[in-house]
Amino acid sequence: MTSDLGANNLSPEKVEAALQFFRQRLQENINFLKDLTPVYYTMAQAANQLNSNAFAHRGEVDDAVDRTVAVGHLLDKIIKQTQFLLAEYQAVLIVDQAAFAVQLKKDEF
Repeated sequence: MTSDLGANNLSPEKVEAALQFFRQRLQENINFLKDLTPVYYTMAQAANQLNSNAFAHRGEVDDAVDRTVAVGHLLDKIIKQTQFLLAEYQAVLIVDQAAFAVQLKKDEF
């Protein structure tokens, strides 16, 4: 997205559209994290309880742990994507601030 925001074709509309895009994606990721984190915690607790149950079969425990690990990997991916989106959001802000400073400097002379 930031490649479209070069110095030659930077416009306030493109900057605002890019910022809105990143804000929306960041909010979606935050909502996913808020929803999945308690699920992961509950799944981990359930797998632990199943493991301590004397009547549980080893395959059931392994399946519960595998499902919990899968949700953990999903959480990791969402966190990495959120970090990437945040870095891109910050890059757009920096480009916009730099363009504003250049324009302000040009207007002074």
